[in-house]
Amino acid sequence: MKSVSEKVIGSQALSGSVDTIIAINKASEFDTEFSLDVTSRLLESKIYQVKIHPSKKILELDKIDPIEMLEPSIQRLVQVMPRLKEIEGTIVDICSKINLEIESPQQFGKTLNRNKEVLKKNGISITMKRGKNNNNYQVKYNSEDVIY
Repeated sequence: MKSVSEKVIGSQALSGSVDTIIAINKASEFDTEFSLDVTSRLLESKIYQVKIHPSKKILELDKIDPIEMLEPSIQRLVQVMPRLKEIEGTIVDICSKINLEIESPQQFGKTLNRNKEVLKKNGISITMKRGKNNNNYQVKYNSEDVIY
């Protein structure tokens, strides 16, 4: 994949003489969702997902942390939940359903609790019911809950 500075049309001196380049990456001029690639020498380079709301005529930048910044087990959950929609069971059941071999079940339970806010931003809610022998978890994904 080309970096933003390689995509600049014109003299290479243009990208060499600026501190920050902001590029809109759209497949078509009519797209209402696209990425905004901010490449900078001064700031943290970041890619934002942008949504245009036609009725409000406003742009919304996502507030979601880039998936690469999440803990590996949370990354895995964020990637598979839009497809699975809902998972119920013990931590061991959940680990097997999402093919998670990264952490022990106890560790994954702690990781889930530590990342509840991050998961919420990504449209994933977790509820726990205490059982006699095991705790049962319900993990749900709702695309309308994703925070933009």
